[in-house]
Amino acid sequence: MKTINKITFAFFVFISCCVAVYQFASQKPKIFHVSKKPILALSWILPEQTIECVSSDGKIHKFLGDSLSGNTIQTQSKKWSKAVLAGEGKYLFATDSVDTELWFIPSSKSLWRRRMRSKNVQNVGTEISALSLSTDAKHLTIAEIFGNHGSVWVWDIKGGHIQPSSKEGICAYPDVAENIAISPNGKLVAYGGETPGIGVWGRDVHHSLWGVGSFTTTNRPRLADAIALCFSPDGQLLAASFLSGETMLLKPRTGSVVRTLPSKTTNRVLMFSPDSHLLSAGDGKGRVKIWNVVNGRAIIDAPSGTAQICSLAFSPDNTQLAIGTSSGDVQLWRVK
Repeated sequence: MKTINKITFAFFVFISCCVAVYQFASQKPKIFHVSKKPILALSWILPEQTIECVSSDGKIHKFLGDSLSGNTIQTQSKKWSKAVLAGEGKYLFATDSVDTELWFIPSSKSLWRRRMRSKNVQNVGTEISALSLSTDAKHLTIAEIFGNHGSVWVWDIKGGHIQPSSKEGICAYPDVAENIAISPNGKLVAYGGETPGIGVWGRDVHHSLWGVGSFTTTNRPRLADAIALCFSPDGQLLAASFLSGETMLLKPRTGSVVRTLPSKTTNRVLMFSPDSHLLSAGDGKGRVKIWNVVNGRAIIDAPSGTAQICSLAFSPDNTQLAIGTSSGDVQLWRVK
Protein backbone atom coordinates (compact mmCIF):
# COMPACT_ATOMS: atom_id res chain seq x y z
CA MET A 1 0.00 0.00 0.00
CA LYS A 2 2.85 2.37 0.88
CA THR A 3 4.52 1.62 -2.47
CA ILE A 4 1.32 2.49 -4.34
CA ASN A 5 1.00 5.75 -2.43
CA LYS A 6 4.61 6.68 -3.28
CA ILE A 7 4.03 5.93 -6.98
CA THR A 8 0.81 7.96 -6.95
CA PHE A 9 2.55 10.89 -5.27
CA ALA A 10 5.48 10.77 -7.72
CA PHE A 11 3.06 10.68 -10.66
CA PHE A 12 1.16 13.67 -9.24
CA VAL A 13 4.38 15.69 -8.85
CA PHE A 14 5.44 14.80 -12.40
CA ILE A 15 2.09 15.89 -13.87
CA SER A 16 2.18 19.14 -11.84
CA CYS A 17 5.65 19.99 -13.18
CA CYS A 18 4.55 19.24 -16.74
CA VAL A 19 1.50 21.48 -16.36
CA ALA A 20 3.62 24.31 -14.94
CA VAL A 21 6.12 24.08 -17.80
CA TYR A 22 3.30 23.95 -20.37
CA GLN A 23 1.54 26.97 -18.87
CA PHE A 24 4.73 29.01 -18.98
CA ALA A 25 5.66 27.90 -22.49
CA SER A 26 2.15 28.59 -23.83
CA GLN A 27 1.70 32.01 -22.23
CA LYS A 28 2.31 35.15 -24.24
CA PRO A 29 4.76 37.51 -22.54
CA LYS A 30 4.49 41.25 -22.67
CA ILE A 31 7.15 42.50 -25.04
CA PHE A 32 8.50 46.07 -24.96
CA HIS A 33 10.71 47.34 -27.76
CA VAL A 34 12.94 49.52 -25.62
CA SER A 35 16.05 50.02 -27.74
CA LYS A 36 17.83 48.98 -30.90
CA LYS A 37 20.80 47.95 -28.76
CA PRO A 38 21.22 45.00 -26.34
CA ILE A 39 19.71 45.32 -22.85
CA LEU A 40 22.70 44.77 -20.55
CA ALA A 41 21.02 45.15 -17.14
CA LEU A 42 17.55 45.13 -15.56
CA SER A 43 16.05 46.12 -12.22
CA TRP A 44 12.62 46.48 -10.59
CA ILE A 45 12.01 49.59 -8.48
CA LEU A 46 9.61 49.73 -5.54
CA PRO A 47 6.97 50.77 -4.69
CA GLU A 48 5.55 51.67 -8.10
CA GLN A 49 6.88 48.50 -9.79
CA THR A 50 8.87 50.53 -12.31
CA ILE A 51 11.24 48.59 -14.52
CA GLU A 52 14.64 50.06 -15.20
CA CYS A 53 17.00 48.83 -17.89
CA VAL A 54 20.30 49.80 -19.45
CA SER A 55 21.13 49.46 -23.14
CA SER A 56 24.62 49.20 -24.61
CA ASP A 57 24.39 52.68 -26.15
CA GLY A 58 24.70 54.20 -22.66
CA LYS A 59 21.01 54.92 -22.11
CA ILE A 60 18.97 54.22 -18.97
CA HIS A 61 15.31 53.48 -19.67
CA LYS A 62 12.47 53.53 -17.10
CA PHE A 63 8.91 52.36 -17.64
CA LEU A 64 5.96 50.87 -15.79
CA GLY A 65 5.26 47.15 -16.04
CA ASP A 66 2.10 47.68 -18.06
CA SER A 67 3.25 50.40 -20.44
CA LEU A 68 6.38 51.76 -22.08
CA SER A 69 5.72 55.31 -20.90
CA GLY A 70 8.69 56.60 -18.99
CA ASN A 71 11.92 58.52 -19.37
CA THR A 72 15.34 57.87 -20.85
CA ILE A 73 18.63 59.20 -19.47
CA GLN A 74 21.73 59.50 -21.65
CA THR A 75 24.93 58.97 -19.68
CA GLN A 76 28.37 60.27 -20.58
CA SER A 77 29.28 57.04 -22.32
CA LYS A 78 27.82 56.15 -25.72
CA LYS A 79 28.96 52.53 -25.76
CA TRP A 80 28.95 50.02 -22.93
CA SER A 81 29.99 46.39 -23.04
CA LYS A 82 28.92 45.43 -19.49
CA ALA A 83 26.56 46.96 -16.92
CA VAL A 84 25.08 46.16 -13.50
CA LEU A 85 22.16 47.79 -11.65
CA ALA A 86 21.96 47.63 -7.85
CA GLY A 87 20.70 49.43 -4.75
CA GLU A 88 17.05 49.21 -5.87
CA GLY A 89 18.00 50.59 -9.26
CA LYS A 90 19.69 53.72 -7.90
CA TYR A 91 23.24 52.75 -8.84
CA LEU A 92 24.65 51.79 -12.20
CA PHE A 93 28.11 50.28 -12.62
CA ALA A 94 29.20 50.02 -16.25
CA THR A 95 32.22 49.76 -18.52
CA ASP A 96 33.12 50.07 -22.19
CA SER A 97 36.06 47.71 -21.53
CA VAL A 98 38.43 50.65 -21.00
CA ASP A 99 36.65 53.23 -18.82
CA THR A 100 34.59 52.17 -15.81
CA GLU A 101 31.91 54.36 -14.27
CA LEU A 102 29.68 54.34 -11.18
CA TRP A 103 26.51 56.31 -11.79
CA PHE A 104 23.87 57.57 -9.29
CA ILE A 105 20.71 57.49 -11.36
CA PRO A 106 18.27 59.67 -9.30
CA SER A 107 20.51 62.72 -9.75
CA SER A 108 21.99 61.65 -13.11
CA LYS A 109 25.40 62.05 -11.54
CA SER A 110 28.64 60.19 -12.19
CA LEU A 111 30.12 59.31 -8.78
CA TRP A 112 33.33 57.66 -9.90
CA ARG A 113 35.18 57.06 -13.12
CA ARG A 114 38.32 55.01 -13.66
CA ARG A 115 40.40 54.89 -16.82
CA MET A 116 42.48 51.81 -17.49
CA ARG A 117 46.20 51.87 -18.18
CA SER A 118 47.16 52.89 -21.70
CA LYS A 119 49.01 50.59 -24.06
CA ASN A 120 52.68 49.86 -23.46
CA VAL A 121 55.50 49.52 -26.00
CA GLN A 122 54.24 46.03 -26.90
CA ASN A 123 50.87 47.63 -27.79
CA VAL A 124 49.24 45.88 -24.82
CA GLY A 125 46.65 47.78 -22.79
CA THR A 126 44.38 47.06 -19.85
CA GLU A 127 40.83 45.92 -20.51
CA ILE A 128 37.92 45.17 -18.19
CA SER A 129 36.90 41.52 -18.49
CA ALA A 130 34.15 41.57 -15.82
CA LEU A 131 32.56 43.72 -13.14
CA SER A 132 30.19 43.23 -10.23
CA LEU A 133 28.23 45.38 -7.78
CA SER A 134 26.69 44.02 -4.58
CA THR A 135 22.89 44.14 -4.35
CA ASP A 136 23.01 46.92 -1.74
CA ALA A 137 25.52 48.89 -3.86
CA LYS A 138 28.07 49.00 -1.04
CA HIS A 139 30.82 46.96 -2.72
CA LEU A 140 32.12 46.86 -6.29
CA THR A 141 34.56 44.58 -8.07
CA ILE A 142 36.53 44.83 -11.32
CA ALA A 143 38.45 42.13 -13.18
CA GLU A 144 41.23 43.46 -15.43
CA ILE A 145 43.28 41.97 -18.25
CA PHE A 146 46.78 43.23 -18.98
CA GLY A 147 48.45 41.11 -21.62
CA ASN A 148 48.30 37.48 -20.51
CA HIS A 149 47.74 38.33 -16.86
CA GLY A 150 44.69 39.34 -14.90
CA SER A 151 43.81 40.89 -11.56
CA VAL A 152 40.69 41.52 -9.52
CA TRP A 153 40.13 44.66 -7.44
CA VAL A 154 37.50 45.40 -4.79
CA TRP A 155 36.33 48.71 -3.32
CA ASP A 156 33.78 49.61 -0.66
CA ILE A 157 31.19 52.36 -1.13
CA LYS A 158 30.04 54.53 1.76
CA GLY A 159 27.59 57.39 1.54
CA GLY A 160 27.64 57.10 -2.23
CA HIS A 161 31.42 57.57 -2.38
CA ILE A 162 34.22 55.15 -3.20
CA GLN A 163 36.51 54.51 -0.23
CA PRO A 164 40.07 54.54 -1.69
CA SER A 165 41.53 53.00 1.48
CA SER A 166 39.29 49.95 1.07
CA LYS A 167 40.88 48.95 -2.24
CA GLU A 168 41.98 45.32 -2.14
CA GLY A 169 43.77 43.35 -4.81
CA ILE A 170 42.81 39.74 -5.33
CA CYS A 171 45.48 37.86 -7.24
CA ALA A 172 44.90 34.24 -6.36
CA TYR A 173 45.74 33.34 -9.96
CA PRO A 174 48.00 35.13 -12.44
CA ASP A 175 45.42 34.30 -15.09
CA VAL A 176 42.41 36.09 -16.47
CA ALA A 177 39.15 36.14 -14.50
CA GLU A 178 36.43 36.36 -17.12
CA ASN A 179 33.53 36.39 -14.63
CA ILE A 180 33.20 37.72 -11.10
CA ALA A 181 30.49 38.09 -8.46
CA ILE A 182 30.52 39.65 -4.99
CA SER A 183 28.42 38.36 -2.10
CA PRO A 184 25.63 40.52 -0.61
CA ASN A 185 27.72 41.36 2.47
CA GLY A 186 30.83 42.07 0.40
CA LYS A 187 32.96 39.48 2.21
CA LEU A 188 33.29 36.96 -0.64
CA VAL A 189 34.37 37.40 -4.26
CA ALA A 190 33.82 34.57 -6.73
CA TYR A 191 35.86 34.48 -9.93
CA GLY A 192 35.87 32.16 -12.92
CA GLY A 193 37.16 31.68 -16.43
CA GLU A 194 38.85 29.27 -18.78
CA THR A 195 42.21 29.13 -16.99
CA PRO A 196 41.48 29.85 -13.31
CA GLY A 197 38.41 27.63 -13.47
CA ILE A 198 36.45 28.83 -10.45
CA GLY A 199 37.29 30.01 -6.95
CA VAL A 200 36.25 32.23 -4.03
CA TRP A 201 38.31 34.83 -2.22
CA GLY A 202 37.49 35.68 1.41
CA ARG A 203 37.90 39.39 2.08
CA ASP A 204 37.42 38.77 5.79
CA VAL A 205 40.42 36.41 5.89
CA HIS A 206 42.43 38.01 3.04
CA HIS A 207 43.14 34.84 1.12
CA SER A 208 41.57 32.36 -1.29
CA LEU A 209 39.08 30.03 0.41
CA TRP A 210 39.16 27.58 -2.47
CA GLY A 211 40.06 27.62 -6.13
CA VAL A 212 40.21 24.91 -8.74
CA GLY A 213 40.79 24.41 -12.43
CA SER A 214 39.85 21.40 -14.47
CA PHE A 215 39.49 18.36 -12.24
CA THR A 216 37.13 15.61 -11.06
CA THR A 217 35.93 15.14 -7.49
CA THR A 218 32.67 14.27 -5.83
CA ASN A 219 32.08 17.48 -3.91
CA ARG A 220 33.33 20.24 -6.21
CA PRO A 221 32.83 21.33 -9.84
CA ARG A 222 34.29 18.90 -12.36
CA LEU A 223 35.04 21.50 -15.04
CA ALA A 224 36.79 24.74 -15.78
CA ASP A 225 35.24 27.43 -18.01
CA ALA A 226 32.90 28.98 -15.44
CA ILE A 227 31.09 31.48 -17.67
CA ALA A 228 28.45 32.85 -15.26
CA LEU A 229 28.42 33.36 -11.47
CA CYS A 230 25.77 34.64 -9.07
CA PHE A 231 25.35 34.74 -5.27
CA SER A 232 21.90 34.21 -3.76
CA PRO A 233 20.50 37.28 -1.92
CA ASP A 234 20.71 35.43 1.41
CA GLY A 235 24.39 34.62 0.71
CA GLN A 236 23.91 30.88 1.26
CA LEU A 237 24.52 29.72 -2.33
CA LEU A 238 26.77 30.44 -5.29
CA ALA A 239 25.34 29.52 -8.69
CA ALA A 240 27.87 28.71 -11.42
CA SER A 241 27.28 27.91 -15.07
CA PHE A 242 29.91 26.07 -17.12
CA LEU A 243 30.67 25.94 -20.83
CA SER A 244 29.70 22.25 -20.84
CA GLY A 245 26.09 23.22 -20.08
CA GLU A 246 26.13 22.24 -16.41
CA THR A 247 24.75 24.68 -13.86
CA MET A 248 25.62 24.02 -10.22
CA LEU A 249 24.66 25.31 -6.79
CA LEU A 250 27.71 25.54 -4.53
CA LYS A 251 28.45 26.38 -0.91
CA PRO A 252 30.36 29.66 -1.23
CA ARG A 253 32.97 29.10 1.50
CA THR A 254 33.84 25.49 0.70
CA GLY A 255 33.03 24.96 -2.98
CA SER A 256 31.01 21.85 -2.14
CA VAL A 257 28.31 21.04 -4.68
CA VAL A 258 24.81 21.27 -3.24
CA ARG A 259 23.24 20.01 -6.46
CA THR A 260 23.59 20.05 -10.23
CA LEU A 261 20.63 21.56 -12.05
CA PRO A 262 19.29 19.97 -15.24
CA SER A 263 20.12 21.94 -18.37
CA LYS A 264 20.80 21.02 -21.99
CA THR A 265 22.30 24.34 -23.11
CA THR A 266 25.07 26.66 -21.92
CA ASN A 267 23.65 29.34 -19.63
CA ARG A 268 25.38 32.69 -19.95
CA VAL A 269 23.27 34.72 -17.49
CA LEU A 270 22.17 33.74 -13.97
CA MET A 271 19.90 35.52 -11.49
CA PHE A 272 18.30 34.51 -8.18
CA SER A 273 14.86 35.64 -7.05
CA PRO A 274 14.75 38.09 -4.11
CA ASP A 275 13.68 35.31 -1.71
CA SER A 276 16.57 33.08 -2.92
CA HIS A 277 14.12 30.24 -3.70
CA LEU A 278 14.34 30.44 -7.51
CA LEU A 279 17.23 30.62 -9.96
CA SER A 280 16.76 31.85 -13.52
CA ALA A 281 19.14 31.36 -16.43
CA GLY A 282 19.36 32.47 -20.04
CA ASP A 283 21.42 31.12 -22.92
CA GLY A 284 22.74 32.53 -26.16
CA LYS A 285 19.82 31.22 -28.23
CA GLY A 286 16.95 32.80 -26.31
CA ARG A 287 16.04 29.92 -24.01
CA VAL A 288 15.11 30.72 -20.41
CA LYS A 289 15.08 28.35 -17.43
CA ILE A 290 13.88 28.65 -13.86
CA TRP A 291 14.69 26.11 -11.15
CA ASN A 292 13.36 25.58 -7.66
CA VAL A 293 16.53 25.99 -5.59
CA VAL A 294 15.18 23.96 -2.68
CA ASN A 295 14.60 20.70 -4.60
CA GLY A 296 16.50 21.38 -7.85
CA ARG A 297 13.46 20.79 -10.08
CA ALA A 298 13.13 22.68 -13.36
CA ILE A 299 9.99 24.80 -13.14
CA ILE A 300 10.41 26.44 -16.53
CA ASP A 301 12.41 25.59 -19.64
CA ALA A 302 11.06 27.44 -22.66
CA PRO A 303 12.16 29.59 -25.62
CA SER A 304 11.76 33.34 -25.24
CA GLY A 305 12.66 34.00 -28.88
CA THR A 306 15.71 33.81 -31.11
CA ALA A 307 17.73 36.70 -29.61
CA GLN A 308 20.41 36.08 -27.00
CA ILE A 309 19.37 36.67 -23.39
CA CYS A 310 21.62 39.36 -21.91
CA SER A 311 20.00 40.14 -18.55
CA LEU A 312 17.42 38.85 -16.08
CA ALA A 313 15.54 40.29 -13.10
CA PHE A 314 12.77 38.97 -10.86
CA SER A 315 10.04 41.23 -9.56
CA PRO A 316 10.23 42.03 -5.81
CA ASP A 317 7.32 39.64 -5.11
CA ASN A 318 9.00 36.81 -7.08
CA THR A 319 6.00 36.45 -9.44
CA GLN A 320 7.41 37.90 -12.66
CA LEU A 321 10.66 37.62 -14.59
CA ALA A 322 11.99 40.40 -16.82
CA ILE A 323 14.21 39.30 -19.69
CA GLY A 324 16.54 41.65 -21.59
CA THR A 325 17.63 40.53 -25.06
CA SER A 326 20.34 41.37 -27.57
CA SER A 327 17.68 42.76 -29.92
CA GLY A 328 16.79 45.51 -27.43
CA ASP A 329 13.51 44.00 -26.21
CA VAL A 330 12.36 43.54 -22.61
CA GLN A 331 9.98 40.63 -22.02
CA LEU A 332 7.83 40.17 -18.93
CA TRP A 333 6.96 36.57 -18.04
CA ARG A 334 4.60 35.40 -15.32
CA VAL A 335 6.35 32.94 -13.00
CA LYS A 336 3.61 32.17 -10.47
